[in-house]
Amino acid sequence: MSDVPIAPEDTAYAVDELTPTIFRIDRHGHASVLLRDDLLTGELDIPGFLNDVGMSAAAWMHGNILIVATADGSLVRVPVLHSEQAAEVRLSTGLKTVTAGVRVLPDRSIAATSSGLLSGQAAVVQRVRPGHQWKSATVTARPRGTTYALSGGLAPLLAGRPNDGFTLRRVDVR
Repeated sequence: MSDVPIAPEDTAYAVDELTPTIFRIDRHGHASVLLRDDLLTGELDIPGFLNDVGMSAAAWMHGNILIVATADGSLVRVPVLHSEQAAEVRLSTGLKTVTAGVRVLPDRSIAATSSGLLSGQAAVVQRVRPGHQWKSATVTARPRGTTYALSGGLAPLLAGRPNDGFTLRRVDVR
């Protein structure tokens, strides 16, 4: 599982980066498939580690909608009560890949943080402002304020070197 957003009623939604599946887990721990759809199929390969990475991050949004970031820089809108109506969000421009995390901002937009896993570059944070019910969205350079990017040290792991720590990097987004 690559991400597990929690809805206000304590339902968890787990996205599986290797299968096109989102699971719903109720407050008692019972899991069921919310959506299994080729729309969520991955196309990103991480050399020597994972192939066909699909979803990479997700957020529960007001209106009972899941916004799922895919590894290729797109977003998918999944209405929780009608998951069969899942559709790609029309973005003004694609997100930087690999989107490693999304954070809901107070204005109900999201901050999407890309990973430097494949590029070796520092994390990039972009702001995504929704159009009508997240059917479209505008991607801008960055939100205001400060956020943090956590690195689990995958680069040394993929290179076969041991890693015993994490790095938390402050990302100022003015």
